[in-house]
Amino acid sequence: SVLPPDTQLEPMSLTKQVQHMWATSLQKVGQLLGRWRYMSFDNNAGCPRRRLQLRAADGSLQTHEAEFDQIIKYFRALYEGPETAPPRLSQDLLITSAEILEALERFKPSKAMPSVSAPAALWKWFRQDIAPQLELHFARHLHKDSSSLPRSWCTSELVLLPKPGKPMRTPAHLRPGPCVSGPDPAYVAGRTLAQALERVIGHCASVRRLVQANVCNIHGKRYGHTNAKLYGGCHLSLDISCAYDHVPWEALQSALQFAAVPQPLIEAILLVHHTARLSISHCGLTQEVPLKRGLRQGCGLSPLLWAVYCGWLLHQMHDPEILDIHRANTSYADDLHFGWTILCGGDLERAYAAMKHVLTHLLRQGLTISQDKTVIVLELQGPQAHKALDRYTVQRPTGRHFRFIVDDKVLYLKIVSQHVYLGAVIGFRKFEQDTFKHRLSLARNSFSRLSVILRNRTVPLKLRLQLWQGCIWPAMLHSLDCTGLPLKEFQSMQSQLVKQARSIAKSHSMLTKETNSDFVRRLGLPDPVARMQQAPQQRAALDPSLPAALAPGEAQLQWRGILRGHLFDAASCWSPEPPEAPTVTPPKASLLQVTKVLHEIFCCEECGQQFSTQASLRRHVFCHHLSEVQQQQRQSAAQEAIKGAEMAHAKDGMPQCKHCLHAFSTWHAFNYHVNTRSCEIVGGKILPFFRQFRANTITVLNAITGDAHLRSCIGVKKPSSLVTIRSHFVNMFGDLMAHRQEMNTPTELMMATQELNFLQSMTHQAQHPRAMEWSHALVEDDDEELQVDHPPKSQGGQPGKGRGPKRTNAQQASPSRGSWPSNRDARTDQPRESHRRGQQQRQDPGQELTEMRSLVNMLSRLVLRQEAQQTILRQDSGFMLFIQARTQGNLAQELHKIGQAWHTTKKENPEALRAPMRVVLYQHFLSVVKAKFSQMLSTPSSRSTAEGLGWTSATGEEIYGIKWDPAQQTHVRDTSAPVLTPQEVNDILDKLIVAAPQPLVVQRFHASRPLAAEYESPVVSMFMEIGLRTQEAQATWLGLHRLVGSSVWAASGCYLRHERMKMSALAQKISSLTKSGN
Repeated sequence: SVLPPDTQLEPMSLTKQVQHMWATSLQKVGQLLGRWRYMSFDNNAGCPRRRLQLRAADGSLQTHEAEFDQIIKYFRALYEGPETAPPRLSQDLLITSAEILEALERFKPSKAMPSVSAPAALWKWFRQDIAPQLELHFARHLHKDSSSLPRSWCTSELVLLPKPGKPMRTPAHLRPGPCVSGPDPAYVAGRTLAQALERVIGHCASVRRLVQANVCNIHGKRYGHTNAKLYGGCHLSLDISCAYDHVPWEALQSALQFAAVPQPLIEAILLVHHTARLSISHCGLTQEVPLKRGLRQGCGLSPLLWAVYCGWLLHQMHDPEILDIHRANTSYADDLHFGWTILCGGDLERAYAAMKHVLTHLLRQGLTISQDKTVIVLELQGPQAHKALDRYTVQRPTGRHFRFIVDDKVLYLKIVSQHVYLGAVIGFRKFEQDTFKHRLSLARNSFSRLSVILRNRTVPLKLRLQLWQGCIWPAMLHSLDCTGLPLKEFQSMQSQLVKQARSIAKSHSMLTKETNSDFVRRLGLPDPVARMQQAPQQRAALDPSLPAALAPGEAQLQWRGILRGHLFDAASCWSPEPPEAPTVTPPKASLLQVTKVLHEIFCCEECGQQFSTQASLRRHVFCHHLSEVQQQQRQSAAQEAIKGAEMAHAKDGMPQCKHCLHAFSTWHAFNYHVNTRSCEIVGGKILPFFRQFRANTITVLNAITGDAHLRSCIGVKKPSSLVTIRSHFVNMFGDLMAHRQEMNTPTELMMATQELNFLQSMTHQAQHPRAMEWSHALVEDDDEELQVDHPPKSQGGQPGKGRGPKRTNAQQASPSRGSWPSNRDARTDQPRESHRRGQQQRQDPGQELTEMRSLVNMLSRLVLRQEAQQTILRQDSGFMLFIQARTQGNLAQELHKIGQAWHTTKKENPEALRAPMRVVLYQHFLSVVKAKFSQMLSTPSSRSTAEGLGWTSATGEEIYGIKWDPAQQTHVRDTSAPVLTPQEVNDILDKLIVAAPQPLVVQRFHASRPLAAEYESPVVSMFMEIGLRTQEAQATWLGLHRLVGSSVWAASGCYLRHERMKMSALAQKISSLTKSGN
C-alpha cells in the first residue's frame, strides 16, 4: 500500500541526494534507476499512449465530463456490495524490520508507482534507511482494537489498461490496474500452467482413444467387435466476468478461516479491503470510489487471496454423488475447467447435473458467468447420441446450446468442437495440429509487428536475435510440450523459424548457398526442441509435491510418455552435430505401457517396444533390427511391391482374396484384409498354388507336393490368364485330368470347412466316393470345357461363351414377371443343369429386384391393413391431447419437469414410487387443468376474458364446448357440444384423478415426441388410451367423454378429442410410396 505523506520520501530531495552522490557518474545512476526518465520524474516521458475515447450508448462522442461520469458510474456499480461493519484487530500486528527489508528487496526497479510516490528503484536502494521508519508507523496504526487505517495507505490510483481485441469505447473494455506497492502476482507453490494444461490434454487424448475404439467399420464387424451405444467426452470451460471484482468479503473471510489463516491476519486483510478506495482521474477531474466487495487488482496479495477463495469455492462444490472435484476439475488462476468421460446415457445425465451444480453454486456466490465466453466442448458419438443430446440442448441462431435453468434464470451455453484453453486448442480430435496452427498464427503476427526492428540493420544482429528469441519463440513454443508435436508439424515449425532467422540476418540460401544446419551453427542458435524436451521432466519432478488427490492419473502419465517420444524421436537438423566421443552417458530408455490414450498398439517382436501405428513399427524395425544388406533387400522388395501391390492377392482382378476366396465390397476393405494379415493362409505357398489351379483330389495333391513339380509350377505362379494356367496344368499332369473336378462357387459350409477339407486331403483321410451315376457326364463336360478354351487351329470355337449347348429361343425367353420364380422348367433327371439354371436366376439382378419389390409391396399392404384395424380399435379407448408449447411455463414444460423428477426418484429411491410414470404424468396433467380452470373463474376479469373467448357464459355458470375453425385459425364455440356447470367439471376431474392409480385404467399417456424443456413446434400432441375391462376404467372413459371438446381444457392451453379414423403420418407415407411404386 502507499505510505502516508509524512513517511514518503520527497522526490526532489531524493533527486538532489542522488545527484550529489553520483555527480561525476550519471551513467551509473541511470543504470540504478532503470530508466533515465526517473531522474527527472517527468510523468509525460515514455512512449505515447492510446487515446481513450469513450462512447455513449448510441455510439456518439461525449464530453470529458460525460466520460468521467460514465467511468465513475461503472466502477461504483462494479464494486457495489452490502454494507459491513469495519473489522477490528484483536491484537497487535507486529511487523519487524526484517520482514520490511525482505519485501523491499523483492521490488523491481521498473515497477509502476503512484504519482505521489518515489520510484521503486529509490525505495529499494534506500531500504536500510526506510525500514526503521516504516516499522514505527506500522506499530502506530496496526495495534489492538484498531478499526481504521490512514486514508493514504489504502488509496490507489486507477490505471485503465486496454483489453486485447477491445475497441476501448466503454469502461468494460478496460482492465483496472491500481498502482499500489507490492511484488508481482504469484500462484500456488508447486503448480504451473503446464501441469493444468497437461491434465486437460491427457483427458482429451483418453476420450479420443475411446471414440476411435468405437468407430463403426466393416473390419470391426467382421471380427465381432461390438460398439457402445453412447460414448464420448464433455468439457466445461468457465469464464467468470470480473472474477476478482465480484468476490464477496463474507465469503473471503470464510475462505481464509477454511485455509487456517491466523485470525489476526484475517482481520488485517479485511481491514485493508474495507478501507480501500480508488482514486480516479480523467481530464483534470478527480474523484474517489469506495470498495464494498472484490479484491484489489494490482495488489501483491490478491492472487494468493483468489487462490484461497477458489479452493474454498471448489470445496463447497464438492459432492461425491454429483461432482467429484478431484477428478473433474482443473483450476489455474481464474480459469475453471471441468471434464467428464461419457460411456452411457447415465454418464451424460450425471455430467449435465454436475454442470448445473457448478453454475448454481457460482451464481449463488454472487459471481457472474459470461455466457458468450463460457463454452462446452462436446464429442458425443453412437446410435443413441442424437436422441440423448436432444434432452438437454436447444437450437439457437448461433448454434446448438445446452440449456440450464438456475434459480428461475435461463442460461444457454454454446457447444463447440474445440476451444482455446490456456493458450492451447483443446478438443477430442486433432488437438496437436490445431494447437500448432494456433501458435504458428500468433508467432507470425508477433513477427510481423516486430519486423521493423528485427530487420533494422542499425541494431546489432546479436541484439535482434535475442529479441527474436525472447518474443517470437515463446509465442511459437507455448503449450506444444503438452499437446505434442507430430513429425509434420515439427518440420513446419523448424522451417518457419529458419525462415525468420534468415530474414533477420539477411542471409538467404538462394544467395549464400548455405544449408540450414550450417546457418544455424554459424549463428549459434539454440535448439528450440531442447526447451520442450526439458518440460516433461520438470513436470515429473513437481509431481511428488502435489497432494494425492491431484497426482497425475494413469492417462496423464501415459500421455506424458508419448510426449517424450514425440520430442526425443524428432530427427532435428537444428542442433549441431554431436561430437565423435560424447563425454556424457545418454539416459537409459524405459518402456511404458500405454492403454488409456491410444486405441491400437503394434508391438515389436524383437525388443517388445510398442507403437501407435503400423508405419512407426516398420520404421523402428527397419532402423534398429535390420542389417545394411537386409535394409537394401527390404527397399528393393518395397519398390517391386509398389508396382503390383493392389492386384497381388486379388482374384481375377476383383476385390476377392484369392487365398480364402472371401469377396469384399470395396478395394479399401480388401487392402485392409491383406495388410493386416487377416487372411489366415495368406503366407502359405502350397495352399495358394493349390487353390489357384482348383485341384481337389488326393492324386493331384501327391503330385504337386513333390519338389520337382512344385518348382516347375512356381515358374508360372503369376500367369497372365486362366488359359495359361490350364495349358500348364494339362502339360504337367495330363494323366490326372480324368480325376479333376470343377470347384463350385464356395458356399457358407465350404467356407467354414475349407481348412478341414485341405488337412484331410493332405493326410490321405478324405475318401470321397465317386458318383458313378454322373461321372461320365462330368468328365465329358470338363473335357468339353477344356476344348472350348483351347480349340484346335483347324476348328472354329463353339458359338457363345457358355459351357453347355446353345439354348433355343424358348429357353432364352425372359423369366416370368410374377412375384415368385416359376418351376415349370425344373428337371429332376438333370440336377447339374437345374443347379446351373438356378445360379443364373439368382445372379440375375433384374429378377431379384422384381422379387424384392413384390415382397416389399405385400409387406406394406399387410402393415397398412394392421394400421387400419388398430385405428378402428382405438376409437373405443383412445384420446388425442394437443398442448400449446410456445407460452412460458406451459403444460408441456410442467410434464417434462415431473418426468425428470420421476426418473431421478426412480434412480435414487425406487421404493418411493408405486405408480408408473404415465399415471403420474396423467394425474399431474389433470391437477394442472383443474387449477387453471379454477383460476379462470376466480376473478371477474378472468371470467370476462373467458366470456370474450366464447368459453363460458357471462355469469360463469355455464361451460361451453369449443371446436377449431380453420378459416379463423382459432377455437370457436361448438353449439352441438353439451353445456356443463363448474360443479360438474370439478366433480369429473376429481373422479378422474382418484381413479388414475387403479390398475388397467391408464394404458398409455405419452407425447408423439420426447418431452423437453423447450420446443420448436408450437403444439405438442399426446396419445392417451383408457382401458375397458374394469369399472374404474369405464368411469374414466365416461368422464373424459363428457369433457371432450370442452373449454375446460383451453384454460390450461390444451385441447382434448377422440381418436379419429385416420392413419398415422408414417402409415400415410408408406401408403403413398406403395401407390407410387405400383
